Amino acid sequence: MNVFTTLTVLSMAVAAAMTMIVLRLVLQERRRSAARVAALESDIYRTAEEDIVVLHDPPSSARHNEMLLTDSPTQRSFPIAPVVAVGAAVVLALLVGVSRYHAAVDEPRPAPAVAADQVMQLLSLNHEREDDHLTVRGVVRNPPRGSEVDHLTAVVLLFNQQGGFLTSGRSAVDTAALQPGAESSFAVTMPGASDVGKYRVSFRTDDRVVPHVDRR
Repeated sequence: MNVFTTLTVLSMAVAAAMTMIVLRLVLQERRRSAARVAALESDIYRTAEEDIVVLHDPPSSARHNEMLLTDSPTQRSFPIAPVVAVGAAVVLALLVGVSRYHAAVDEPRPAPAVAADQVMQLLSLNHEREDDHLTVRGVVRNPPRGSEVDHLTAVVLLFNQQGGFLTSGRSAVDTAALQPGAESSFAVTMPGASDVGKYRVSFRTDDRVVPHVDRR
C-alpha cells in the first residue's frame, strides 16, 4: 500500500503543479491580450501626422474599428498549453486509479484460518553439537482432524549470541505423506554453528508454510 500512497501523492503534486502552470499561462495570455488592446488603442488615439495623444473622444468609426480589432475571433489566439496541461493531469490521475483498481483486484486473499485441532503439532525437540555442527531433532504429528500433508519439510534458522541471523538448514521429515493422526521424526544438521545462541523451527511443503503448535 505504500507504493499506492506514493503514487497518489505524486499524482496530486503533479495535478497541483499543472494547475499552477495553467493559471500562469492564463494570466500571461490575459496580459498579452491587454497589451494588444492597449497597443491598438494607442494606434487609434494617435494622429497620422504627429506622434501625439488625442485627448478628445475618437469618432464613432474608430470605436467601431476598435471593437472589431479586440473582439474579432479571427484575431484571438486560443491557449493550447493549458488544455494540454489539464489533459496530462487527467490522464495521470486515470492511470493511477486504474493501477490501484488492478492492484486491489489482484491482491492475494489471506488464507483461511485453521482450527486449533487441525494444526500440525510439534511433540518433541532437542539438539546436539559435534565440533562446529549442530543437529536439531524432533517429532511432529498431524492431528486426527487434519488433512494429509505431502513432502513436509522441517526448516531450522540459526541465530548468534546477539540475536543476529547466521544460517539455515532444512530436511524432509521421515514420512513422505503424513496422514491425519500420524507422527514423523526429523533431523536437520548444519555446519558453522559454533556461535549459535538460539534456533527456530518451522515447517513447510513445496508451496506453503505449514503452521504448527508446540505440544512438548
